Amino acid sequence: MEARSNELRGLLPGPVLRVEVPGPPVPKERAIPIVRGGRLVKQVTPPRTRAYMAHVLLFTEQALSRAGLGRTWPRGQLYVVELDIFRMRAGAGDKDNYEKAILDAVQARLFGDDCRVVDGPTRLHVDRDNPRAVFEVECFYRRRVSR
Repeated sequence: MEARSNELRGLLPGPVLRVEVPGPPVPKERAIPIVRGGRLVKQVTPPRTRAYMAHVLLFTEQALSRAGLGRTWPRGQLYVVELDIFRMRAGAGDKDNYEKAILDAVQARLFGDDCRVVDGPTRLHVDRDNPRAVFEVECFYRRRVSR
């Protein structure tokens, strides 16, 4: 992966994690409002989105384990995430909603907060035979390299 953001200049590159999530990707859906007495009490993530996010997290944990990074993955740094979404058909969901579903699913485990993702493309593809999401996370340590 090639770093492009100016926020990454002079930072020390860290580990890279590649995750493949089988099955049709699910874009993040709008939250369901819970209203009591005419007042909004809270908003709840729809069940389909919640199930997909759990699916993404499961495959992320497996990838961390296979890479030997389960206990040592650096959180709280800066990250570049390249995301490839392979859908069964074109026009099925917005790019940013797929991105949001995946980043929200893994943020507590990989980033601490997805605001630390400073760069990376999201590309949409069509693959009717093998729908999936594939993403690569590259960590950059916040300690700057002196020159």
